[in-house]
This record gives sequence, C-alpha cells and structure tokens, in this order.
Amino acid sequence: MSRSVFRRVGTPSILLPIVVVCSPIVAGCRGSKELAVPAAESRSATPAGSEIPVDRAGKLLKVIGAGGEATSGAARGIRVIGAGRDVTPEVGMELREGDRVVTDAETRAVIGSDVSSEISMGPNTELTLRKESGFLGLGSLFVSVARLFRVETKFVVAGVEGTQFSVIAESDVTKVSVLEGSVRVESRVARWAPRAYRIGEECIARGEQEPVKRVLDAPMRERLLRWRGDLVRVAPGRTFDGRSVVR
Repeated sequence: MSRSVFRRVGTPSILLPIVVVCSPIVAGCRGSKELAVPAAESRSATPAGSEIPVDRAGKLLKVIGAGGEATSGAARGIRVIGAGRDVTPEVGMELREGDRVVTDAETRAVIGSDVSSEISMGPNTELTLRKESGFLGLGSLFVSVARLFRVETKFVVAGVEGTQFSVIAESDVTKVSVLEGSVRVESRVARWAPRAYRIGEECIARGEQEPVKRVLDAPMRERLLRWRGDLVRVAPGRTFDGRSVVR
C-alpha cells in the first residue's frame, strides 16, 4: 500500500515530493509492527542564541494533523527516533543527523534544514535526515531547496540545486516530476547513466530499469502547487507554466 503525499533564497528554490510504499516495519502503516525502542528522550526546542549542535540536520517547523496546524508546543502524530531511542517530539526542536522522523496516517510535518531548504512530509512517511540529503524509506515528501541537496530512495538518487521537483516512489516505481529548473537523476547501483530532467518533465523508473520520460500532466502540477502551501518560508515564485505563487 502506498501513500502519496517548497523557500526561495537568492537562486531559485527546489520543491520535491516523494512517495514510497509503506513498509511493514513502520508504525502507522496497515499491517505494520511497532518498532521496539527504549523509553522516550526529551529534546526541547533550541532557545534563541543558544549553541547549535554540530550534528544538527534541521528543525521541526510545523505539524499539521487532524486537530489542525501547530507551530509550537507538542508535535502530535509524529515520532522522532534518534540513536536507537524515541525522542519526545516538539515543534521547534532541533533534528540531528541520523534522526528518523515518522508521521502517522493523519499527520504532515515541515522540517527546515541547514541548506536553505524545507521538507514537507506527508502522512505515513519515514525520512532519515542528513545535513545535505535525506533517505526516504516510505511515504511522500515535498522539498524546497535553494542549495545543493539530494533525496535518496531505494532505487534512485535525485540531486538538485536551485530547482523545484517531486519524487514519488510506489513499490518498485519511482517518479521524479520537475516543477522548475532541472533535476539530475541517477541509479543507486549505476545500472544506467545519470540524466537531467527539465521543467515540465517527469522521469518514471521501474525498479532498476532505465527510466522513461514524459510530460508532467495538469493534475500533478496542481498537486505540487497545493503541496507548496504547507511550507513555512517559501517565497512567491514562478512555476514552469508561468503562474505566480502568492503566499
């Protein structure tokens, strides 16, 4: 079963969603098993002016759930698993390299990273954070990045800089849809040569097979624009069809 679920700084931003099939090891997916982890650790929001941890990978900016939108306080509907422990989630908390963030079936979360990016996680999503990349184990992401950033899935790596795009992975199918700029897509196991996809194009890769290219359709364009609305700091900008996005 799959679940599908953008800030501009100087140079154009990057926006990317990614969707991956639910894994049986993640809580919140049908047929899943609870993760066996020790008691929760408390990691509060970092006060202004305090020292930033050297392993900082980002900050939890916002949580959107069944009860509405939260920009402070307890972050309900998500789990943060770091160093083998569940961390008590709180909006504004620092996230570290290696932290695994998991949303439930009714919750979306927005993370701000250290590379001028925001990542919007969809429901039933699992993301492992690094400073300049993230590994999507399952679910969906929408990312807005102004500097170099990579999103990895089971089969492909999407590297971006000054671009807006989405990645959707369902079972053994991965889709990369470019909203603005261009995206370099490559095989994780070097089965095919890296290739660039430009504005309005979509890459579809089945497992480790060579991908095919097609034109991004109107429903997906609308979906990306709606997804962008979750972000906190994304600036107005031009999409590839020439429309302005106003916040």
